[in-house]
Amino acid sequence: MEVVLEVLSKVLPIFACLLLGAVAARKRIIGTEGVAAIKTLVASFTLPFVIFGAFYSLRLSASTGAISVVIFGVCLATFAVGFWVRRISSGKHKELYPYLFSGYEMGMLGFPLYTLLVGGAHVSNLAVLDIGHELFVFGVFVSFLLAEAGDRIGPAATVTRALRNPVMVALLAGLLLSVTGAASALDQTFAGPLIQDTAAFIAGPTAVLILFSIGYESVSTNAAVGPAIRVVLVRLAVMAPLAALVSAAIFAIVPFDPQLLLAILLMFSLPAPFVIPVFSKIEAHNHFAATVLSIHTLATLLVFVLLVVLNETVLSAPLG
Repeated sequence: MEVVLEVLSKVLPIFACLLLGAVAARKRIIGTEGVAAIKTLVASFTLPFVIFGAFYSLRLSASTGAISVVIFGVCLATFAVGFWVRRISSGKHKELYPYLFSGYEMGMLGFPLYTLLVGGAHVSNLAVLDIGHELFVFGVFVSFLLAEAGDRIGPAATVTRALRNPVMVALLAGLLLSVTGAASALDQTFAGPLIQDTAAFIAGPTAVLILFSIGYESVSTNAAVGPAIRVVLVRLAVMAPLAALVSAAIFAIVPFDPQLLLAILLMFSLPAPFVIPVFSKIEAHNHFAATVLSIHTLATLLVFVLLVVLNETVLSAPLG
C-alpha cells in the first residue's frame, strides 16, 4: 500500500495538470495566445533556473566528458539515419523525419519530469547526459533546421543565436560555476544555499505550467493523428534498444547508479525538441510536427508512470 501511495503521489499531480489544461481548452477559458504566453514565460524565465540549478550542482570529471561523447555520437547517428529514411521514404511530411527522429526535449519536459521522479538532489544526473545533447541541438540540429527553412547563417551567427537563448545562458552560467570550482566554494558560505534556494523557488512552477500547456494542446491540434501516431511508435521502437545500448556503454564508464539509469530511460522516452514547429516555415509541417510532439509527450508521460513504479518497487529496494 505504501508503494502505491508513493506512485500515486507522483503520478496524480501530472494528470491533474494535464486535465486542467484540457478543460481550459474545451471551455475556452484561456486562448491560444494565453498558452503561448505561458510557454514563453517558461522558456524565458522559469526553465533557465531549472537548468542553472542542475548544472550548478554538477561536478565534472573525465567520465562526464566520455558520457558527453557517447550522447553526442548517438544524437548524430539518429540524425543521419533520419536523413537516410527521408531519402527512401515517400511520406507526406518526410522532410521532418531527421528532426522528428533525433534529439530530445530535455529542457521543457526532461528536467521537470526528472525532478518529479527523483527530486532536485539528483537532477545533475540528467545534466551529465544533457551536455553532449545540447552541443548536438545548438551545433547541428538547429543549424540544419534553419538552413532547410531558408535561413542560412554562418557558424558565428549560429553561436551568437545560441548564446542569446536564455536556457543556454543558464546552462553556461551553471557550468562555469561548476567547472571553475566557484560553486563548491560558494556552497561553503551563506551564498551557496541562497543561490540554490532562489533558483529552486523560481524553477518551481515549471512542471505545472508545462503540463498545463501540454494538456491544452493535446485537445486543440488540427493535424492528422494517424500518421503522427505511426511516427511516434517508430521513434519509440528505435529509442528503446538505443536506451539499452547507451546504458550499457555508460555503465561501462561509471559505476551503476539507479538514478542515472532512470535519467537515461527518461531521456530516450522524450519527444524530439519542441523547437521544430518554431523554425519550420511550412505551415502544414508545423501542424504535423506539433501533433507528433503532443502525442509523443503523452506517450512519455505513460513511460514516466512506469519509471515511477520501477523506482519505487525495484530500484529503491535494498540490495541483498
